[in-house]
Amino acid sequence: TLFSTNYSIVNGSATVVSSGKSLSNVLMKGDKVKFYIDVKKWDGSAYTIPATSGTAWINIGTVVEGITLYDDGSSVHGDTKALDGIYTTIWTVPEGISVQDAEIKGYFVSVDSVEAVNNGYIISNISIDSIKPEISNFSVTPSPYNPEEGNLEISFTLSEDADIQVEIYKTSYTPVNLVKVLTPPPASFGDNIIQWDGYSDSGEKVGTMQNEVIIDTRTYPDGDYIIYVKATDNAGNDSSPVISKFKVSTVKVEITTLSVYPNPIDNSLSQEPVYEIEMEVKASSEMLKNLGFDLNDVSSPLDKPYAYIKIGVYDSGGTLQSEIQDDLNSELDTDYLPNGVPNYVTSTSLGDPTYGDWPDGTTSNDYDTLIPFDYSSKNLYKASFKVRHEGLSLTDGTYIVKVWFELVAGGWDLIDKGYGDLDGDDVGEYYEKWNQIPDFTHYSLTSDPETCVLEVTTSETTPIDSTPPTIVSVYPGDGSTKDPGEVTEVYAYLDDGTGGSGVDLINSRIYLEDSSGNIVAGYQTNDGGNIIKWILDSTLSESGSYKIVVEAVDKRGNTTGEKEYSFSVIDTQPPQIVSTDPSPLNGQTFNYGTINQFTITLNDTGSGIDWTESYISLTKDGVAVSGTSQRESASSNNLIFTSSTTLEVGDYTLQVVAVDNDGNRTIVTYQFTISDLGAIKLFYNSNIYLTIPSGTTIYSNGVPVSSSTLGINATSTPQNFDTSKLGYISPVIDFDPDNLSFSNKVTITMYYTDSDVSLLPQGVTESDLKIYGYTGTTWQNLQGTVDKDNNKITLSVSSGETLYDYYVIGYTKPEIVVKFEDSLKAYPQPVKDGSITFSYRIDYDAKIIIKVFNLRGEEVYSETYNEVKSNGDSTHPWNLIDKNGERISPGLYFYKIKAEYSNGDEVSGKGKFVVLK
Repeated sequence: TLFSTNYSIVNGSATVVSSGKSLSNVLMKGDKVKFYIDVKKWDGSAYTIPATSGTAWINIGTVVEGITLYDDGSSVHGDTKALDGIYTTIWTVPEGISVQDAEIKGYFVSVDSVEAVNNGYIISNISIDSIKPEISNFSVTPSPYNPEEGNLEISFTLSEDADIQVEIYKTSYTPVNLVKVLTPPPASFGDNIIQWDGYSDSGEKVGTMQNEVIIDTRTYPDGDYIIYVKATDNAGNDSSPVISKFKVSTVKVEITTLSVYPNPIDNSLSQEPVYEIEMEVKASSEMLKNLGFDLNDVSSPLDKPYAYIKIGVYDSGGTLQSEIQDDLNSELDTDYLPNGVPNYVTSTSLGDPTYGDWPDGTTSNDYDTLIPFDYSSKNLYKASFKVRHEGLSLTDGTYIVKVWFELVAGGWDLIDKGYGDLDGDDVGEYYEKWNQIPDFTHYSLTSDPETCVLEVTTSETTPIDSTPPTIVSVYPGDGSTKDPGEVTEVYAYLDDGTGGSGVDLINSRIYLEDSSGNIVAGYQTNDGGNIIKWILDSTLSESGSYKIVVEAVDKRGNTTGEKEYSFSVIDTQPPQIVSTDPSPLNGQTFNYGTINQFTITLNDTGSGIDWTESYISLTKDGVAVSGTSQRESASSNNLIFTSSTTLEVGDYTLQVVAVDNDGNRTIVTYQFTISDLGAIKLFYNSNIYLTIPSGTTIYSNGVPVSSSTLGINATSTPQNFDTSKLGYISPVIDFDPDNLSFSNKVTITMYYTDSDVSLLPQGVTESDLKIYGYTGTTWQNLQGTVDKDNNKITLSVSSGETLYDYYVIGYTKPEIVVKFEDSLKAYPQPVKDGSITFSYRIDYDAKIIIKVFNLRGEEVYSETYNEVKSNGDSTHPWNLIDKNGERISPGLYFYKIKAEYSNGDEVSGKGKFVVLK
């Protein structure tokens, strides 16, 4: 009995439905609870009747009040019979309620407004928790996360104690991408941290690079990962899940070398330290792509990795004393490429390619500390930086130089765009002005700081050194002679004498020039004492005269100026003939039509073969045989003679003249005979021949046939011939029967007339004539050898090769002439060392004028010369030495090329190129 009055007795109970809980448990959101009260009127007799007209409700403590009960027989309310005095409802626990040890009380008011008294049994110890936990202040650090460097920290704040569910996915939040399910202990109200060591459920660590080994095909490579976190409180309420993305990157950035010199620095000498830094990025292109870099597009410097370097000097207490500024010279505008572009980028063009790129014109906003990473080897990129710490003023003591860098991209701000004359050549052009800045949108991985000690002292004042050092000796000695392959380096021994300031090994210079004045490829180094060296990239094998250029500088800046020392490399051994093809050759007899090419292999270990002077000649009965003698290819040691026509029957002498680059000569002759031995000659109108060596098996469709079945037919017009591109000379011939082939090489000879040659279009010469073969669908250029003295073309058909359906003498019609200004090029672009080559195309012989200007419009180079028209592009190299005999500085340059023809016409064009440090 819950409660009763003078008018009624009220019985009631409460039951949890479909949750498996009793009222002794804590109820949570979604639990369903069934309440009912049985209300009967008492009229003083021995029985009661249902109390049917009234209002009933339930209160749970003071938090949940007025839960209405119904006596309407509706299953929705859980009532089984209407107007039976049993009032019922089913109540679903809503979200946001917190009740502890509350009482359930029932109430009933009859239609005559009489309320039952609450003096019956009251259900107590009822608890409800339907408030879900909340996760806030969520963060994942570090991002990008590198499992090679530690754990991932997942930080968050909880609104109450709860169990935590943490799941990590690769790329997207789908079950197939699940990487790891973490099982952390229950979390507490307030701030919490959960750590992940980077290992998956299968025990595999995520990341492309592990233990310095890069494998792009790992199961869990570098990339985007998803973290899923959900909290469940003690009542079972779930929080709203947190789903967050983070990036995994195992790209390694580090400083590999930090050197400071001079060290110590002497205040009495006003010395300033120079910092040399080497940096590396270890990563595959896919790993860098994960960070937003694009290494595939080599035509643009955008989105390429750069080092944004920071250098500071600190005292022993860690207080910053001075740092290198981003703009190293506020009086010089180094935009738009302060330090050039990576070595694999082929173009420096920004923005609109039809506009010229220029600095922004502001001298105080440059990022000279933004250094491009060059490709070094597979998965390795390197950058170097050298800078003098100008204006550094420190008292005597010990200091720490600390260097680090951020991995960023080179970015550019477009400052201005317009039209005008910026290069001072009185010709306007469209331009864009740029300012290079760091692009921090690539996650800015930061290297660990590298440090070194810098000592600062003040020595006693000594007499000022005003005497330059002495160049004591050089190797090879001045006027000496060396063998090819003997010299691998040149060096100079320097001495600054007693009381001198000492040799400055950094600013002293040495290099080697060849006889053309070009620097021989190599690099400068020293032994740390008094010797400076030029180490050659490859052994000096080419004969000729060489010049060692040395400039000795001491630490007070006294210099000898450039001094020159000469030596020679001379080869005295003649070349050798290694082999012949055919072999043996001397004294041999060959069947007619089986040979018209001879290959001689040469070798010279000294100065190398002079291929322009070496040749093969062939004579028959003392008369020269027409043919070509040439090197097989630029990388081959074979000299090949090819007869212009099929060799006739008779005795031949082949002479080989092999000459090396120092003029040493070898001459060898070979005697051989050509015999017809019953060769078959098939002809048409005495101007088409098919020559078949004796002993040759003839096939038609792969079946042997007799030579008596052979024939030649002719027509006047070739079918399916592309006359828009090709021309031809009649007749068109075919051979019977179809699909002929032979067991030996055969020769097709086709004649033409002087009249045919006179009708060739302008630009096509007799040498351009070729034999074309028809496949049944298209005409193929089969080449052939032109004999202009006898007006014929000879074509060899190899053993087993099937004859074409038709043959004709044809030629390629001339191409459209390229305009002079469109043909201009300067390469390589950009140029770092060596020379640059200008390329252009002229219509006739012309006088060429080349001029080069710097950014200030000053002319740094000019040259005029006569050029003979060639079939293709003409080229002219320039060694980057200006009018004063000095190598031009790194930067942007403009060139103008003009061609003056003898008829008074002239054409011109202009371009630009970049010189890197």
